Amino acid sequence: MPSRRTVLALLATAPLAGCGGDSDNSNRTNTASLSGRTILVDDEVPFPRVSGVRLIDSVADAELLVLPPSEEHYDIALDALERGTPVVVAGDDAPIHIQRICGRTGQRYGVPSEAWSPNDRIAAAVPSADRLDVQYLVPSNGTELKTQLPWAISEVLDARPPEFTIDDPANPDGGIELGRVRMRGRVEVGNYDRWDRVTLLPEQTRAVVQTVATVDADGAPDKDGFHVSEVGIRTEFDDASIESAGPETATLDTFSVEAAVGKKRSEATHTFSPASDDARQSMTVGARTVVSLPELAPPFGYIGNVKFAWRRGRFLREDESWVAHTPGWAVWRGFEPTA
Repeated sequence: MPSRRTVLALLATAPLAGCGGDSDNSNRTNTASLSGRTILVDDEVPFPRVSGVRLIDSVADAELLVLPPSEEHYDIALDALERGTPVVVAGDDAPIHIQRICGRTGQRYGVPSEAWSPNDRIAAAVPSADRLDVQYLVPSNGTELKTQLPWAISEVLDARPPEFTIDDPANPDGGIELGRVRMRGRVEVGNYDRWDRVTLLPEQTRAVVQTVATVDADGAPDKDGFHVSEVGIRTEFDDASIESAGPETATLDTFSVEAAVGKKRSEATHTFSPASDDARQSMTVGARTVVSLPELAPPFGYIGNVKFAWRRGRFLREDESWVAHTPGWAVWRGFEPTA
């Protein structure tokens, strides 16, 4: 990685107004243990007592840093990223501060969305190979940041993209992976975990955009509880033309999918519906789009809206529904064309 002392980078673009995943008023806390972890938490960040966690002051010995949203802490964040250590920013406007930190590293990175809600108060940058992967984490609404931080930290430390196979179009070999971005959220009726990945193919005249997501119903095992009812993935481009998109319309054991590419070949939509009882409790889906690029002029971006929907049947009354959106203009920065 180029030294941060020799890299001059502009600050990331200011945030645009928008909305994130709808959240709830529950008091759920972390679901994954942090026992055995070594973490640096700045004194300005409220953090609860967590059994087995070792809190230290040394960046060199930390597995992860938790910092407040302030320019005063950019230097320590950059030091940590140079060492390969993930950085979490916790507090108001966390996403824009993570963007600015990433922009100063000289690394490739993606922005999951330039639109977020006041609930999006946790963001992270995770070194991966020769790039940074950015995560936005949206805890339950109405709960204190202090209560939700252990959950968010464990999510960043243990993050793995969901596995989902797309046979057509195939993912071409080679190229430059611009990076992965994640939007992870919790709502009253369940959880969602969305990952986007962009790969620039070797000739740099085409790119592959892939979205994979898992959605579940949280503790709703009976017919009166909420269940997963639909996941919709819409990917739209301004300056790129869709060559192919998949999966195609089909009905499988686990789910059915309806796929369509717009007449102008600038938009692909995939709508997934569960076809089994297991899928109504938890379902992993995905879509891949190959686009041709008239010219490669960074940054590379697209509109990627994923809708997660839950439903609960009610006796003698209209069914109740719950929807969470992860909208916005996803953007990849920090790379240079070589062709």
